[in-house]
Amino acid sequence: MPALPYQHSDVLRISAATVVCLVFFVGFVAGTAAAAPDGKTITVTDNPTTETEVSDIHSALDHVADGGDIHIDASYDPAAEPKFPIVIDQPVTITSATDDLTTINTPAETQKLFEITSSDVVLSSLEITSTDDANVDSDAVIATSEAEPMTDITLTDIVVNGTPSTGFAAYTSVDGLTIQDSQFSHQGERAVVVDSAADVEFKRNTVAAGLSVEIADIRPDNGGISIRDNTFATDTDLTVVIDSATDDIDAAVIADNEFSSSTHMEVDMPDGSTGELTLAPNWWGHQYGPDITTIAELTNPQHALSPDRNAATLSVTNATPIEVTPWYADRNLTTAVAPVENADQTYLGIQEAVDDASAEDEIQIHAGEFH
Repeated sequence: MPALPYQHSDVLRISAATVVCLVFFVGFVAGTAAAAPDGKTITVTDNPTTETEVSDIHSALDHVADGGDIHIDASYDPAAEPKFPIVIDQPVTITSATDDLTTINTPAETQKLFEITSSDVVLSSLEITSTDDANVDSDAVIATSEAEPMTDITLTDIVVNGTPSTGFAAYTSVDGLTIQDSQFSHQGERAVVVDSAADVEFKRNTVAAGLSVEIADIRPDNGGISIRDNTFATDTDLTVVIDSATDDIDAAVIADNEFSSSTHMEVDMPDGSTGELTLAPNWWGHQYGPDITTIAELTNPQHALSPDRNAATLSVTNATPIEVTPWYADRNLTTAVAPVENADQTYLGIQEAVDDASAEDEIQIHAGEFH
């Protein structure tokens, strides 16, 4: 019998070849689509094996699970964001994708970059430049909302540049606030303002000229307050307000800081405080320590040491008890001294050292002008 025009085997051979071509084409298209497109400069990590690449932080927050990480590449462009501020409404860590700081230049019409509405948030290794526009209400570059109290907010290795009014603001009560290894270099009014907090650490930060740090409503008996190893440039202010409900001051320590000679520090303590507020040792811009002439309890003739000098001023309300000695005699924070010493005890005045001494004690008086 003559062969039919279309044999079944021929049809099968043609179909098989067609399938192979289609499989190859589909595989090529799929492989092309799998490649990350340009502009995806943010990596979301929920665990060591799950990563997602996106183009903006809003999308990253949509993808990340609670407690996950968002890593921002150096080529990140904030123009990719659909709106500002970026609301952080879940526990997350937002950080640089490399060992270097990631630079974020916010648009001219935007001052607030991040608004934090959740507990357990970490921001680190970011350099933010924000401008203050005349048509925009002044606000902080990073701020919490004014909603419910929060816990465990951490800023580490953050640099703020430009002309925003404030670097960081906590508008609600924060229990567990850490600001460390950061630089507030902007030309504004405030580096940090905290309306209410417990368990506060402000350490190894640099505060540029003309800026203030305002930490109010502190409750040291709920975890303490530690302001340590910071550098305050010229014409800076540090204000610390201890909550009136607090009666234990021992957990409040302000020490190992470098204050310029034009820094003004004010501490407002509650009446009837127990324990001792530690304000030592610090460098006060002068080898003879701070200008304490505004502290009534320390300005009688037995206490005040060389008040007429160019040194940081210290003002404390309800100043008893307070420990302001020893202080550093050099800005490198290498040698701590006091006007009067008896063994390991330090004093501002001679009379209080004598009153506190035991028989045969040796009281050492350092050079200086006593008033």
